[in-house]
Amino acid sequence: MDITKEAVNPNPRDKSTPLGLLFFTYTFGIFKRGYSKVLDVDDLYNPIKSDRSMLLGDRLESYSLNLSETFWPELTILGITLVLMQVFSLIQPMMLGQLLAYFRADTGLTKQDAFLYAGAISVCTFLNALLSNQYIMGAFHYGMKIRAACCALVYRKSLRLSKTALGETASGKIVNLLSNDVSRFDMVIIFVHHMWVAPVVTMIITYLMWVDSGWAGIFGIGTVFIVVPIQGKFSLLAGSK
Repeated sequence: MDITKEAVNPNPRDKSTPLGLLFFTYTFGIFKRGYSKVLDVDDLYNPIKSDRSMLLGDRLESYSLNLSETFWPELTILGITLVLMQVFSLIQPMMLGQLLAYFRADTGLTKQDAFLYAGAISVCTFLNALLSNQYIMGAFHYGMKIRAACCALVYRKSLRLSKTALGETASGKIVNLLSNDVSRFDMVIIFVHHMWVAPVVTMIITYLMWVDSGWAGIFGIGTVFIVVPIQGKFSLLAGSK
C-alpha cells in the first residue's frame, strides 16, 4: 500500500527495553528534538513493524474478518490491565482506613503498622498511575491497529471493484468510511472493558459498604444509581439547546 519512498527513521519503540516501554523513555528523543526546533514530517518515526497496515490487513483477513478473534491478545492485555487498576483502586481506600485507625485513642496498631499502611497507599498510587498510563496508551494504540486493519481492507476491496461497481459507489461514502466511521474504534477500545468490569466492581463495593456501614452504605450506592440517569438527562437537555 506504500506509494511513496519510506523515510529512514526507525521507531525507537522497536528496540526499547521493558523498562523503556513501561516508563515511555523511548519518547525522550522526539521531545528533545522538539525542544530545540519545530518538528516537521521528516522527524516522525516509521511505524512499528507490527503496526503496518499491510500486515494488519493480512492478519484480519486470516481470521475471516472477525475483529475479536484477530485482536484478542491486545484486548486481553487491556482487560488484565484494567482489572489490576481496579484492584489497586479498591485496596487504596482500605489501607487509608487502616492508617486513619492508627490515630484513634483506642487503637491497637503500632507505629510500624502505620508506616506499612502508608507505604501500601503510596505503592497503590504509584502502580495505579503506571497502569493507567499504560491502559490509555494501549487503548489508543490497539484502537489504531484495528482502524488501520479496517482501512486496509476497504482499500483492497476498492481495488477489486469493477468499473461498473465503482461508478455506482459514491466516493464520498468510501472517504467517510476511512476518515470518520473507523475512527470510532479509537474510543470504543477505551471503554469496551468497562462494560463488564464496572458491574463487578460495583458489586464488590456494595458488599464492602454493606459490611462496613450496613443499610447506610446501600442507600449511598442507591443514591449514586439514581443521580446518574438524572445527570444524563440534564446533559441531553443542555446539549439540545
